[in-house]
Amino acid sequence: MNKLVRISIRTIFASIICTLLLLFTGCKPNINVSSIKQTEAKSPISFVPTQTISFTQNGFEPKYAIVKINKEVTFKNTSDQPVQIASDPYPTDDALPDFASHKPIYPSEKYEYTFTHIGEFGYHNELNPSISGKIMVK
Repeated sequence: MNKLVRISIRTIFASIICTLLLLFTGCKPNINVSSIKQTEAKSPISFVPTQTISFTQNGFEPKYAIVKINKEVTFKNTSDQPVQIASDPYPTDDALPDFASHKPIYPSEKYEYTFTHIGEFGYHNELNPSISGKIMVK
């Protein structure tokens, strides 16, 4: 038998024996949980407070928005292309089913929606699903 295979088998066997001994003897690792430093994860996404989101030649601006619950949010089409807003995920659009324009919003037109649930909601352009944004409702 190859020397490397014998070492691997011994390592696996030793790990199993140690695990069984720990389980049957009731030994617990000596870790002081209170000494572990908690760190808060920093999100690379920067959400912008607003009640108006524009659809531009570059997509939704701001791409990540913070809006107030039970306040109307206006989506303005400032591009030269139609946009049709729908909740993620594409193509089911069912994360927040009533959050959908259901028809194209043409240049200079707007769509208004009132968010009644706190949370983060992704949305996209149904006519080009690669164009998306996210709203944090507080």
